[in-house]
Amino acid sequence: MSASLSPNSHDFGNVSVGQSRASSFSVTGASFTGGEVTIDGQDRASFYAAKQDSNIDVTFTPGNQGTKVARLKVLIQSSGSPYWIQASLQGNGV
Repeated sequence: MSASLSPNSHDFGNVSVGQSRASSFSVTGASFTGGEVTIDGQDRASFYAAKQDSNIDVTFTPGNQGTKVARLKVLIQSSGSPYWIQASLQGNGV
C-alpha cells in the first residue's frame, strides 16, 4: 500500500495580510517517523509546515495580497525506495 496525504489539497481561503490560518494533514498508509517535510512552489514563503507525529500542521501567512500556491511534500522512507507524496496548497492574501 502506498502512502498518501489527507487531504490531498487545501484552500486556506481569504486571509488578511500578516494574519495566519492553519490546517492539519495526515499521512496514511505508511509509517512516518523520519520522513522529510518541505514546502515548494512559487509562493512557498507564505506557507510553513511543522511535523507532529503522523500529522503535519501547515500555516498560511500571506505577506501581500493575491492568490498564493505551493505544494506540501513529504518524503516516505519505504523499504523498496524512498518516494515523495504531496498535497496542493492555496490561499488568498487580502
